Amino acid sequence: MWEAVAEGRLHGGLRQFDLKVDYTEDFGVNTDLETKVRRLNLDIGGEFKAIRFSRWRMTGSFEPVDSS
Repeated sequence: MWEAVAEGRLHGGLRQFDLKVDYTEDFGVNTDLETKVRRLNLDIGGEFKAIRFSRWRMTGSFEPVDSS
């Protein structure tokens, strides 16, 4: 997304931008882990949830380009 902002600024006269980014990370833990643990006859007990969610909003504006 930043590349699009830079491209728009450098080559398209972009004056303002407003980015909204949602990011979810599960740290690679999923149902495959539970299956593998059960195959080893281990009891991990309960549920393991390690999902992290972030939401960013970035806005900005640029001064006009001096074409002289």
